[in-house]
Amino acid sequence: MDCIKLEKLNEERKAAGEKPLKALPKKEKKDPTVEQLEKKLEQMTARIEATRVITAAWCKKYGVPIERMFPKTLREKFKWAMDVDADWEF
Repeated sequence: MDCIKLEKLNEERKAAGEKPLKALPKKEKKDPTVEQLEKKLEQMTARIEATRVITAAWCKKYGVPIERMFPKTLREKFKWAMDVDADWEF
């Protein structure tokens, strides 16, 4: 509850003869450790790599032209993803 709402509510409670409410201290967020950040980075890198490879492998496996999935700009940017085997499984 923010300060303005708390003050207004306390005024109403005071007028009604009730005790005012006290503001609760906000919980402080802990900064993540280096180990936690490294683990998160590894997980995200693995997810990105899997996602990049999956689409190209799927297209090769089912004979779908890659041109139908990606525009020319992306195909040129990610040429390395086209080297995936057709039998790669995810």
